[in-house]
Amino acid sequence: MIMNKELKKLILGIIVLLLSISNFAQDDLKKALTENKTGKDPIIVIPGVMGTKLKNKVNGKEVWVKFDEAKEDDLKLPISLVLTSNRDNIVAGEIVDKIKISRFLPGVSIYSPLLNYLEKDAGYKKGDLDNPTIGGDKDTYYIFTYDWRRGNSESAQLLIKKIERLKAKLRKPNLKFDILAHSMGGLIARYAAMYGLADLNDNPKPTWSGAKHFSKIITIGTPNEGAMNSLEAFYYGYTIDTLVGRYGIKSLNREAIFTSPAAYQLLPHGNTAKFYDENLQPIKIDIYDPENWKKYGWTILSDEKIMENYSPKMRNQAEKFLKVVLQRAKLFHAALDVKTTIPKSLGIYAFGSQCKDTLDGAIVYFDKEENKWKTILRSDSFKKSDGEKVESKLVKQTIFSPGDGTVPLHSLLGENVTAINGTILQSIDSILPEPLIVCESHTAIPNSKKVQEVFTSLFTGQPVPKTN
Repeated sequence: MIMNKELKKLILGIIVLLLSISNFAQDDLKKALTENKTGKDPIIVIPGVMGTKLKNKVNGKEVWVKFDEAKEDDLKLPISLVLTSNRDNIVAGEIVDKIKISRFLPGVSIYSPLLNYLEKDAGYKKGDLDNPTIGGDKDTYYIFTYDWRRGNSESAQLLIKKIERLKAKLRKPNLKFDILAHSMGGLIARYAAMYGLADLNDNPKPTWSGAKHFSKIITIGTPNEGAMNSLEAFYYGYTIDTLVGRYGIKSLNREAIFTSPAAYQLLPHGNTAKFYDENLQPIKIDIYDPENWKKYGWTILSDEKIMENYSPKMRNQAEKFLKVVLQRAKLFHAALDVKTTIPKSLGIYAFGSQCKDTLDGAIVYFDKEENKWKTILRSDSFKKSDGEKVESKLVKQTIFSPGDGTVPLHSLLGENVTAINGTILQSIDSILPEPLIVCESHTAIPNSKKVQEVFTSLFTGQPVPKTN
């Protein structure tokens, strides 16, 4: 009996010792990740679409994030045929860090957890991209905010210009930055690295002139092959799911989205857009052809209620604009999809998710009762031309695939581009031999502890924690 008691004490002691060792190991890992050495390369955070607040530059009033249309402003851009000249009084403000009723806005990224992590745990201080202070060349994070309605190549050029001015002010011509780019921000970062200040053209040839500014680029939930939910926004306007159903954001209605070049550049790339007929068989539809947009009702030009407010001259201008903006989106996609090799001096890494049902296709069919074409972009049931009902479950199986709820996994990884070109979009090396895939929604990926631990390790030269 005594031996049993002694044995129990011995076993208990061993368990306590093992737990202590485990705790020490975890503490050491945390210490290695959070008590980082000084002298770290500065970071630039690039938020995704809708991740920058927008304001009126004349009166300073915030236009986005708002749920209703502003009395003086809306988010519609001018629609001249020179897209880069289509400007209004709205300019970029600060990053969207907090929203008081954020639980009703799951589609809008909120970056305060990421910024808090950089400051409190990762050993960085916040800097001003336009007005750096002494010591801003190390242990500092900057935020690149931009008007996310505008074209991505234009935003990429702005990023390069701001970096060049920042390096000049810091008197550090050879300084390199690490990039944390969420969602569409990853497309901006990739274009900036590949083309620098060069604009889009019909024969894209990456010079990687912008890569001299970057050490590592972390793309988080980036739609490298586009995302079908962008077409959904053109079709319905921007909507969100709430406890009482879908809610449309008035300031991001169909008219506003129609005017945004960036929205077209988020569409699935021509070779990746998946369309199905009423029998759920794949069909080919040129997503860059404006006639298809009018035929299938994807554009406001097919909306009689909206067109009632357009004069013949305005309607004609809108038709010309649609053609131009789709062609520019095609050029942007081609520029990112071109066969190229990442310079050895630059690391580009993909972080994302694959555990959420994600829109990845569309069903187009002719509704005889309403005498018009319809597009299914949600898991809704519908009736075929012969009256047979297609259940929502089958619809969902057809047009949804694994992803983060917004970006399909194949788009994050650029699988189709890789298959065509034989070259991958990310760096595969001993530092991070494969993309980091977690289970999070699109807007929550930057705030994942695993994601934060891994990018901190990459930026500080610490061993990357196991991702299993």
